Amino acid sequence: MGHHEFEHNPERGLFVSMPQEMSRFLKSRISVICALVFLLFLFIFAACSSSTEPVVLPEDLTFQYTPTSGLVTLFHGDSTDFSVATNPSVTFAKQWNLNANVVGTEPAYHFEAVHIGIDTLRLESTYSGVHWNRTWYVNIVENSTTTPPEVASVSLDHGNEAGDVEVSWHMIPQSTYPIEEYQVAMSYDGAITSANWTEATLLGSYPHLYNQVGYSVVYSEAEDGMLPGEVAWFAVRALDEVGQMSALSSSYNHLISSPWFIEGYVFDDNGEALSNVIISYGCPSCRVNSDSEGRYVIGPLPNVNTYDLTSLTSNSSCDGEPCDSFYDFIAHDVTYDPEGNYDIMLLGRYGLDDSCENYDLNFMTYFREMTRTVFPTSLRPTYELFKWESYPVKVYVPPFTSVNGLDYESLCKEVVGFWNVAMGEEYLQLVDSPEEAMIELYFGDEGTLYAGRTFLAQPNDEDFRLGDVIPEKVLVYVWDQLPNATNVQETTMHELGHSLGLFAHTVCSGDGFIMSANHAGILANGPENAVHPDEKRAVRAIRNLPQGTDISAFDWE
Repeated sequence: MGHHEFEHNPERGLFVSMPQEMSRFLKSRISVICALVFLLFLFIFAACSSSTEPVVLPEDLTFQYTPTSGLVTLFHGDSTDFSVATNPSVTFAKQWNLNANVVGTEPAYHFEAVHIGIDTLRLESTYSGVHWNRTWYVNIVENSTTTPPEVASVSLDHGNEAGDVEVSWHMIPQSTYPIEEYQVAMSYDGAITSANWTEATLLGSYPHLYNQVGYSVVYSEAEDGMLPGEVAWFAVRALDEVGQMSALSSSYNHLISSPWFIEGYVFDDNGEALSNVIISYGCPSCRVNSDSEGRYVIGPLPNVNTYDLTSLTSNSSCDGEPCDSFYDFIAHDVTYDPEGNYDIMLLGRYGLDDSCENYDLNFMTYFREMTRTVFPTSLRPTYELFKWESYPVKVYVPPFTSVNGLDYESLCKEVVGFWNVAMGEEYLQLVDSPEEAMIELYFGDEGTLYAGRTFLAQPNDEDFRLGDVIPEKVLVYVWDQLPNATNVQETTMHELGHSLGLFAHTVCSGDGFIMSANHAGILANGPENAVHPDEKRAVRAIRNLPQGTDISAFDWE
């Protein structure tokens, strides 16, 4: 047998007998293996202790969220659960955040819809150092069973200044949750609804007061951006203590007023400017004075309002002319009109001839009787004064010679001049043809009931009488069998007085009135004296007063 050497093997705990060469070979190989094992151990130790060691996750790990949708809608007062789980199931950290506030760390979170609006719920999950985030947006809407009722009695009006809008409403007396405030919104883009409420302009919020039934707020151009001349929509809603807005079924549109200046002149019945006449337009302090040219200016005012303009002057009587006392005039319900005429003409308090007791010696009483404006008529349901549209009034006198040789044409043409002399200016003007005439004379025999008459030809409704409408053409009849030239001229003078607006007969007992039924001898003192001063003033006032003046608006007491 060959030589053997026994050696202890520490790896196995045995003594092994082997040849000496093999023993040396094995020893060298074992040393190399041990060195390699040692190096491998160091490598594994270093790798395990490194902070950059990759995380090994289950290949099929998934997160399951409830609800699955990221947008959740709840009614106010409702609640729901939000939760998370994994598949396969692993243990991981959780943190729930509601509007950036930590509210839980459990797998589920119970959410309660407390306030109207949008809440943000965020879940942060962590597993083996890896983070996952999930966000839900919770839209909390009004619950029809608890929302406040609609705000009642919403109304809109114009304020005292141009561009002002007054919004009024009534309180909500009862609701599920106490009312905190009322909100007023406005839009120029159309009706305001619950859906587009946030797009409207919020004008203001006003606290609910338990002892206040009505609310009223005025919004202006300067402070609230109202746009004069524009149409805007307004709405009022209530907000309760839990954030619910009241129902809204309708909004209200409104034309925002623009600035308006009422401008005009104040004249007397001679057409002369009156200075320092007070013009009132409403409240005790709402007054202006006419200047040296008679001009007055009121404003700016809202162009949608109506006003009563009142002159304030002395109310004592005058004995004659010039007269500085007047019948004050009230222009009722004056409204905006870009072409409007706001001139005011005042009639003097002249008094009357002492023989005019039937008129209470009051010139305005006389004037209204003579112009038939004391009462409305069947075809003129107002007290408006209708007169010729232009002066002088054109008169046509046809050629005619009576059977007793009176030249009616020449006599009547003279009378036209008499009237102009009496009035001191041209009121009547002769023309050469009936087509251009406003007053046309004709002569004939219509019976002996009257020597002359004047009636309306155009408008040609047979029911119209003088004073019912604006005259376009008047016919004057003169009896063709009058005995002398004086009768022809006095009759024509009288009838032309009717044509100039004195429709009635004067009932004063004295002489000198051409419009008296018995006017014989009126020309005896010359044509300049043929028309009584009271009649002259009345004819002059008719000419100078604006067309359609409401004569009842004069303070004639």
